Amino acid sequence: MKNSYPLDTHILIWLINKNSRLNKNICEDIDYYQHPYHISAESLREIVSYSNP
Repeated sequence: MKNSYPLDTHILIWLINKNSRLNKNICEDIDYYQHPYHISAESLREIVSYSNP
């Protein structure tokens, strides 16, 4: 089984929104290496809690 790598909440949001704060090289690395990534339950909680003030 391959290792899974966590994505930070900010990185996840910036990737989804194609935010310019995320360096282009990082996006290319994520696409190029195609490692399995996972999103923690805490990241999901952060997204939900900050999107519903």
